[in-house]
Amino acid sequence: MNFNRRNIYFLYPPISKFERYSSEIGNAGGEQIPLGIYYLASYLRQFNYNVKVCDAESNKMNSARIIEDINKFQPAYVGISSTTVAFHRALEAAKEIKNNFPEIITILGGPHVSANPEHAMQYKEFDFGVLHEGEYTLVDLLDSLYNGKEHLNVKGIIFRNKDGKIIQNPKREYIEDLDSLPFPAYDLIEDISLYTPDPSNYKTLPVINMMTSRGCPNQCTFCDNNIFGRKYRQRSAENIAAEIKYLRKNFGVREIAFVDDTFLIDKKRLYKLFEILEEEKISIFWTCLSRINNTDYEFLKFLKSKGCWHISFGIESGDENILKLIKKNISLDKAVEVINWCKKLKIKTKGFFILG
Repeated sequence: MNFNRRNIYFLYPPISKFERYSSEIGNAGGEQIPLGIYYLASYLRQFNYNVKVCDAESNKMNSARIIEDINKFQPAYVGISSTTVAFHRALEAAKEIKNNFPEIITILGGPHVSANPEHAMQYKEFDFGVLHEGEYTLVDLLDSLYNGKEHLNVKGIIFRNKDGKIIQNPKREYIEDLDSLPFPAYDLIEDISLYTPDPSNYKTLPVINMMTSRGCPNQCTFCDNNIFGRKYRQRSAENIAAEIKYLRKNFGVREIAFVDDTFLIDKKRLYKLFEILEEEKISIFWTCLSRINNTDYEFLKFLKSKGCWHISFGIESGDENILKLIKKNISLDKAVEVINWCKKLKIKTKGFFILG
């Protein structure tokens, strides 16, 4: 086949609700846009790559349909994003791709290969692994492949050399200026109505998940932070408002699920964001995740007035000693106080807990 060396196909592998949650939960799990690969898609287009994104999970695609789709697009590279729970499906897809198109270069990214690179790369169906944030790294890797350069100079990748030995290159620095990244390639989403959180987590449609920061500065011992690290970086209020305006204009979006690890950490940024949205006459419903100690009653009152109706808090345990052990740095008294404030303001809440 005549594969196009400027074509890259991104695959989010198919995984069933049962596999993801170990239970038959129907629609309760919801579907969210896999933002990581859509960020990569938009970034690569700036460098004249032709990109196609396949979310095989949301589109309920089996291996045969994926192979058919790849055959039509004829990419030289396939990038597969995978969590740990979906890794068996990512590997299955990579095997099918290699069986049908041995010339295609397969590149694995996402949480699993970043957290456990040696395990992921023991499978020869993956030619390269991109670790941590992928935008800068993937462009450098594709450039080295396109121009026949030495892979050892590409920071943030793992691969096998000619002798079959696994080589992990030095880590790449985190991206400081998140405003410099283009918005996710929403235009590549074939049907945006496929994406909705679970039924208790949205008020109106269309709803889209959005990320406005990367990294979490907290020290919780149980958290995997291999993708974005502990260095907190955030987009400006102006940049976030521009994306919301774009989504409103092009997709009629009426609600945002902010999926940052800790959305409420910078009050000044949020005051500025909603000031800009008010000037633009844009009002939305929205939800977010937050730490218990990132808020107070007056701030919650402000958030409620700007469309916030649901906040998920990481509480993790009802035992103070456990909270200290896992370095959660919150108190149960504060958790009770904040939940009661939300109840008074009619902001729905969810608590995340670790069991077992």
